[in-house]
Amino acid sequence: MTADPAELETLSRGLAHSGYEGFLLTTVTADAASVQKAIDQVPVTPEIWGVHIEGPFISLKHPALSPPASFVNPMILKPDGMRYSRTPM
Repeated sequence: MTADPAELETLSRGLAHSGYEGFLLTTVTADAASVQKAIDQVPVTPEIWGVHIEGPFISLKHPALSPPASFVNPMILKPDGMRYSRTPM
């Protein structure tokens, strides 16, 4: 989640050169502001088909290695599909 747009464009070109038609970027489980910042950094390229958000929509009963303090309720995803606000679970 630390790559800037130029690095993501370089990655996209490299994967396309290797034969990939497209790919999804993936975030790690983090606080909402960090996830949103990462999404906002994504450049528009034909190879980037979207962003897979890893967490924070994870069960509190089975958190694995994800930090429970970063979890949010999945029912609060707004219609724009990207922005959500933190609420207690």
